[in-house]
Amino acid sequence: MKQMNQARARYYVLYLHDGNYLYHAAEDKLDAQQVLAYYTTRTDILVLGTYDPHNWYFDWAIGEDDQHAHLIHVNTITDKLRQQHERWLR
Repeated sequence: MKQMNQARARYYVLYLHDGNYLYHAAEDKLDAQQVLAYYTTRTDILVLGTYDPHNWYFDWAIGEDDQHAHLIHVNTITDKLRQQHERWLR
């Protein structure tokens, strides 16, 4: 599991670490699932979910009750990632 070139990324795993909202690029769904599984085992990381910028879809990994606290940050990150992908696809 290594960080890849974002221009080739198909999925992103979003997570919270030390108060920072971060993401890990993944080339395919299997890689994204492996990244998600790895980060889920870490006690210092809260995995928020997986984002697919091609379909504008975010799949939450946390319960509905916890989603509201992170919604603004997730929307900001996914919007930036979507815009980047639109530029790369031109």
